[in-house]
Amino acid sequence: MYYKKSIDELIKKRFSCRIFLEKRVEPTKIKELKAACALCKEGLAGEKVKLQVIELADEDLRKIDPDDFSLIINPMTFIAGSIQKSKLAYESYGYLVEHLVLKATELGLATCWLGYFNPDYFKKIQLAADEILPAVCVVGYAAEKGFSSGRKKWGDLFFIKDFKTSMSAIVAGNYAEPLDMLRLAPSAGNLQPWRVVKEKNKNVFHFYKKRLDREYEKRKLHNVDIGIAMCHFELAAKKNDLEGNWEKLKQTITPIPERTEYIISWVGTM
Repeated sequence: MYYKKSIDELIKKRFSCRIFLEKRVEPTKIKELKAACALCKEGLAGEKVKLQVIELADEDLRKIDPDDFSLIINPMTFIAGSIQKSKLAYESYGYLVEHLVLKATELGLATCWLGYFNPDYFKKIQLAADEILPAVCVVGYAAEKGFSSGRKKWGDLFFIKDFKTSMSAIVAGNYAEPLDMLRLAPSAGNLQPWRVVKEKNKNVFHFYKKRLDREYEKRKLHNVDIGIAMCHFELAAKKNDLEGNWEKLKQTITPIPERTEYIISWVGTM
């Protein structure tokens, strides 16, 4: 994905909008979003992905019930699609769609992730037996002023060597900005379920999921959140010329707190 603006600027500008203007997104911007969707063909584990921009017809807009889209006002356009089932499908979906969220932000559009939605409005997405639709994202023009919801402090989210030792920005070094951009990522209920442990003297960061809400966990929305966080971290790392890749590693971090599960690791190559 190519961005004309600095990724940290886009991440800081993005906010979860709940009130949209009753205004259609212009065809030129729809075209750019569709082109961006076409770039997202494969997930983190090689899963087949088909993302698209869906504009609800006027007749659909007239019959929307507030509960259909979690009380969002004037939802008219969405980014949504299918992904092939895998052990990382939900993370992959969050990772890829968040790239599109930031592209929409660059285009001057507001967004809001939705894990609860009425699937009847997305019949254009034909799911095969081995495919899922984990979440959707509303796209449009904000009718409210953007603001950032409260975020947890570094010491609650990031650790060095084990879960007992909090990591500071100084210890994070060149990775301080990628971690801070991760901290600003959106999440279901703003619960911020990500926890990251850095190996001592190595640019290896282990990503964990903290199970914080039973319903979100049941729908695997916490896993989608981890994917969103991975997107922010990777984009900010690359902005700072910090190369690396995502790998599943054998875990040596102990002890692991209750309700905490290892997901994946970023292995820096420099």
